[in-house]
Amino acid sequence: MSRTIIIKEVLEHIGETGDISSIEKMNLSEDEKELIKDIVDDQLIEEALQMLKVLDPDDVLKSIRTDLQITEDLRPKWRSYLKYAAILILMLASGLMLLKTSFRSDEILQIEHKAITLEMEDGTIKEIDLQDSQSIADKHGNVIGNQHTNQITYNSSSEYEELVFNTLNVPYGKTFELQLSDGTKVHLNSGSSLRYPVHFLKERNRNVYLDGEGYFEVSKDPEHPFLVNTGNYKVEVLGTQFNVMNYNDELETKVVLVEGSVKFFNPEYSNEVLLSPAMMATANKLTPASKIELTKVNTQLYTAWIDGRFIYRDMPFSQIIKKLERKYNVQIVNNNKDLENQPFSGNLGDESIEDVLSFFNEVHGLNYEIKDNTIHIN
Repeated sequence: MSRTIIIKEVLEHIGETGDISSIEKMNLSEDEKELIKDIVDDQLIEEALQMLKVLDPDDVLKSIRTDLQITEDLRPKWRSYLKYAAILILMLASGLMLLKTSFRSDEILQIEHKAITLEMEDGTIKEIDLQDSQSIADKHGNVIGNQHTNQITYNSSSEYEELVFNTLNVPYGKTFELQLSDGTKVHLNSGSSLRYPVHFLKERNRNVYLDGEGYFEVSKDPEHPFLVNTGNYKVEVLGTQFNVMNYNDELETKVVLVEGSVKFFNPEYSNEVLLSPAMMATANKLTPASKIELTKVNTQLYTAWIDGRFIYRDMPFSQIIKKLERKYNVQIVNNNKDLENQPFSGNLGDESIEDVLSFFNEVHGLNYEIKDNTIHIN
């Protein structure tokens, strides 16, 4: 059995069962075992398998031998060529190395960087400088919180007799963090806004209002449930960690539970589900009376954005475009309709949008050009 088939079967087995012990049972070198473990640890199994399908090991070996100037006398030291093919696969999949690429246009993409803004209770708009630190004061001059770079922390000691709201707006290309007055932490993704009380009142539930996507780490308070309002739907918790996605240009609202327990419901139609960890609830906004779907998921696929990563598994290209537009604050026009529903898998980190486009171009044959400050896919 060839080395390519052995490694492919090991990766497929681990991907299906999660059993990494199969590595030790196969006839693999120590270097190959360590490489597979790295692929598993970095959650790049699907990418590696996909690359094994499109890369010809003989071509990879030829390229590697040329680059390293390997002579016939040195060939025995490099007989395990699959090791290097797999290393190439790992690098390609994780975005650490890109094949030789060139832009399809002489025009350079100019990205407009918009500011994160904080709307105060009186309508005043404050711009948030991510390189700065400042105190946040209300209209009376009372300090209600502090901003330090990419986070605002509200004071827990502030006392209000009525609800006073602030709204944080995060544009495309940025993320931000909040710590509310009750200690709840909120991570806001690109293109999102959160409306929330400066201080929660003791006699009321804790209500916040989300447009876009947010990850919540809710402080426990059994007497005051925490509710995330997303249009027609609500998420009710006492104390837990979960992700909510409710973008205006998406047809679905999704809730992914990481730990604890939450109730996701539509109060108008008495339509509700209880989530346990590693479950996702999906509701169709166009048919709010229809059943909310529950599925078991890998939560990291839905929370990696908190760490600046974008992991996609069998995701239609049309959805990938939306994610890229938000992450990089760019406009993408897809003129290749054959790609709309084609699924892709990958793992992006801090690569630039140019690197991402080059990667798709070399690995998937995707052609693009930059025109009028817009990315056109042909």
